[in-house]
Amino acid sequence: NLMANSLSYRDFARFVGKLKDVCFYLDTPFIFRLIGLEGDERASVYEEFIKTLHNEGACILLFRHTYEESYEILEECLNWVENVSYDPSKASAVLRYFVENNYTKIDVQRYINRIDTILSNNFIESSNIVEKPDKQSSAEYNEDESKIEELIVGVYKDSNPFFDETEKATTLRRDVDSIASIYILRKGKHPRHIKDAGHIFMTTNGGMALASRKYELSSNGSSHSIPACLTDTFV
Repeated sequence: NLMANSLSYRDFARFVGKLKDVCFYLDTPFIFRLIGLEGDERASVYEEFIKTLHNEGACILLFRHTYEESYEILEECLNWVENVSYDPSKASAVLRYFVENNYTKIDVQRYINRIDTILSNNFIESSNIVEKPDKQSSAEYNEDESKIEELIVGVYKDSNPFFDETEKATTLRRDVDSIASIYILRKGKHPRHIKDAGHIFMTTNGGMALASRKYELSSNGSSHSIPACLTDTFV
């Protein structure tokens, strides 16, 4: 993963610098990893990562739609984890994890109950969960969302030809909202250094980050600005 990220960028000097006043908006998998859905070791690694960002002066935020998505996914797991009609081919990665590890509804509910406490322990209080910016009042900074979605779908289909954008429409909408929101928050600025980026959506999804970089290249024609979305590995 580190190798793949390094191949995507050439001028690493642009990314070096203190993170004071840089706001990182975390993607949904961060929440799942912090609450231990991929084991205690990975949870510990991500806690240390968030702590490092905080100590470097960064602010750690969640878009409300990301926060709500984490609850929706876990609540769906609650409905299916002991359901005889469970179909692994249609299940989310989180649901498959629960089923493959013989979790019960009670176990899933425990994870749901601890989300807010874990977030608070990682510098994400209720005040750090923010609404996405209003697109109508910020129309001058709106980006081509159909193009962003097209690029995301294209990247996903490159790695999975059977990816169904209709079935994943809600997830895609949130991905597009997250990237488009960063552009609105940047107010038309195209930062050349990470310390000047102001706002970054940080994901564990390399495909989403690649699509964001492709959009940045297609819209600005330059590889010298910081994309709206970066992976946790790259950061």
